[in-house]
Amino acid sequence: MTLLDKKANNYLHNVDHELFRNDDIMLDSQMRTVIKEAYKAGANSIPIFKEIRAERKRQDEKFGEQNYPMVGKTLYDILPEDYPRSDLLRRQIQQCKERSKTDQFCWFDILFKEVCEAFLETEPEKQREEMIQVAAVAVAIIEYLDRRPK
Repeated sequence: MTLLDKKANNYLHNVDHELFRNDDIMLDSQMRTVIKEAYKAGANSIPIFKEIRAERKRQDEKFGEQNYPMVGKTLYDILPEDYPRSDLLRRQIQQCKERSKTDQFCWFDILFKEVCEAFLETEPEKQREEMIQVAAVAVAIIEYLDRRPK
């Protein structure tokens, strides 16, 4: 194990302690990997995760537990009956990939592509994996905003 790996493990321990010390929640292996890799890339996301955790708590207090379907009927109400729904998302992903080759590429493209990929999945395990990627991109955007001059 390299020194960087040891430091990443220590950082992960701190994340566990800082974010979940009063909860019965454990980080799953996928999230542990995301956090360690973010640390190795130079990110200190503990303050961001604390803010996210506080916002989730606020949402739960305001709305209660929310259990909506992954895709609601209203999204597809605007499309003709015979329109292949997955084509809409695939087309958006392709447009994001094309924009990545231009000077117009931006955080929106990255986040939107990840969201489209998540909603293309039909298996809950794969949807969850994709939503972890959505969350990781959202954290990267917050880190970017925090690095910008005030």
